[in-house]
Amino acid sequence: MPDIGVVIPAYNSALYISQAVKSIQDQTHVHWRMVIVDDGSSDETGQIVQTISDTDDRIKYIRQENQGVSAARNNGVEELDTPWIYFLDADDIAEPWALEELLLTATEGGRHHAAHGLATQFGDQEKTDYIDYLRDRRALCGSEYRRLGPNEPTTFASLIRQNGITIGSILIHKESFMRIGGFDANIKHCEDWNFFLRLSLSDDINFLDRSVLRYRRHESNASNNLDAMRLAERSLLKSMLQSPLLSPSQKAVLHQRQRLDFIHRRDRIRKEFKLIFGSRRNLGIFRNKADVMLAVMRQSAGLFRFWTQFPKSAIPRTWSKS
Repeated sequence: MPDIGVVIPAYNSALYISQAVKSIQDQTHVHWRMVIVDDGSSDETGQIVQTISDTDDRIKYIRQENQGVSAARNNGVEELDTPWIYFLDADDIAEPWALEELLLTATEGGRHHAAHGLATQFGDQEKTDYIDYLRDRRALCGSEYRRLGPNEPTTFASLIRQNGITIGSILIHKESFMRIGGFDANIKHCEDWNFFLRLSLSDDINFLDRSVLRYRRHESNASNNLDAMRLAERSLLKSMLQSPLLSPSQKAVLHQRQRLDFIHRRDRIRKEFKLIFGSRRNLGIFRNKADVMLAVMRQSAGLFRFWTQFPKSAIPRTWSKS
């Protein structure tokens, strides 16, 4: 009887989808079934997946009109009756031990919530220190971040600092997934982080200090749009404050995270103003008064955006107070 359901959303993934599926077929844990959700691809993704599913009865292929990756993941889960859910993007590769070790980690101490491991990068734009970035889990405690040890679970207080979980490195109990309502299909950026934060509100996420995923970097990665990601991050933190699931202590952590972010950005703007307008020598870089006024307008616009990014609760009582 399969105990892990694998969901692979795919959109124009003909180039990589076979490798992703093969990485699941090669798992040391063999009790799984898979749903591949074609999110309205216009390339040969559908034909490739249909051929694969015809030769492996553990794999189901469904197609939907283009609705986005979150809706595809949610619809894939609805097709599964397994107690555990594992998501894999169509361009990534699961390590052979991923399902087995994540399941062992998730059920440690009789718990049935979720567990995540680490990931390495490969491809056109790989970062060799990516695994160190994910391993650097720090929980916000007061005004400082405390580094979590390898035997400590990932908490809301650590995920609020940065998204240290990668899709494809986490195993989730279906009851936990359903309880939080799955992925928010209305979010186009940071949808994974939003999901992981909501998942951590009710319980901590067990941690496996080993890579379970090879994350492919290429030009079409959604995470390459840094401006959109930063804007989505700020929107995410604001929206989290509205969650009825937040405990008083979690709300305090979120407020403190925003306050520290405010202070960091305030100090950066101060530095920029001082660099440009701090001395006559600096002003000498401008050719005329019009250039000076243009620089002032740009800095003022940036300052306005800065102030509107944060709720009043995150702003110190005075501009100078930290």
